[in-house]
Order: sequence, then C-alpha cells, then structure tokens
Amino acid sequence: MDNEAFYRSVEFYDDFNKLTINFVPFGGTTVPRIGKLVYLPSQGTRDGSGAYRVARVEYHFLPDGTKEQRDFRAAQLGKITVHVERIT
Repeated sequence: MDNEAFYRSVEFYDDFNKLTINFVPFGGTTVPRIGKLVYLPSQGTRDGSGAYRVARVEYHFLPDGTKEQRDFRAAQLGKITVHVERIT
C-alpha cells in the first residue's frame, strides 16, 4: 500500500494480536461506534477474518498544505484507526 492510500484510509487494528486486519479507503465504509460488532475479512498472510467488537476509535490529523503555515488550526483528516477485540 502506498503512503497516500495509507493516510486516506480506515485501519482496523487488533490490539491483542498486534495485527492490522484490514484497510478501507475513505468513502468505502462508515466508521463504526465503540461497542459495535464488525465482521472483517483479512488481508495479508495471517488470518484475522472474523467477528470483532470496536474498543476505541482514533482520528489522525495532518497539516493542511493548502492553508497558510501560520494558521496552526488548519488540518485535514489523515487516517482513522478502529481498534477492535476479537469475539470468541
């Protein structure tokens, strides 16, 4: 995955197994709320597909290159990380 796609995506991350389960580009999904169940397919070599509960959601912001440097509040949403716990 290239850098641009990485920073324009929703990442589903399993904290217990230290594993990124899936990346979804912005616009490809809605961000689930804490406590909701999600069913995720896995990408990569380790099988992480299955049912998960959303534990927390992090929003990562980047400086907005279109604004003037002195406007310290100018930012754009760069990435969303949805931390999940596997349902057994």
